[in-house]
Amino acid sequence: MSNSPRLYRTELISCLRRLAADSSIQAEYLRSIGAYPSADELALELRELALLSREKVRVGEMSFEEKAIVEQLDRELGRLSGPSNASLWTVEALASADQWKKVRIMASECLKVLGDKLGTAQ
Repeated sequence: MSNSPRLYRTELISCLRRLAADSSIQAEYLRSIGAYPSADELALELRELALLSREKVRVGEMSFEEKAIVEQLDRELGRLSGPSNASLWTVEALASADQWKKVRIMASECLKVLGDKLGTAQ
């Protein structure tokens, strides 16, 4: 990942679009990167970007509100982790679990805060 402000924002929006997307689009993405049938990569990508958000606020490349909402989504994905929730990290769960429906809604809200007008388009 580059230190470029524009690249960070582009990667963050792309990641959020994937999290907000329909499960069929998510599954296709996971196939394209070789992670299928595991859904872990969707959360790992956001985690990496969320970890950089504090620095992005510090240097003026991200607002506090943007950081806060991205971190909120990252925490929600973190709550889905752990051995007791292993069944949530499958392509099947992406299509059926209420937890993933909540993640999609939260990701859509993040996109609104970031000013992305394209919704879940890839």
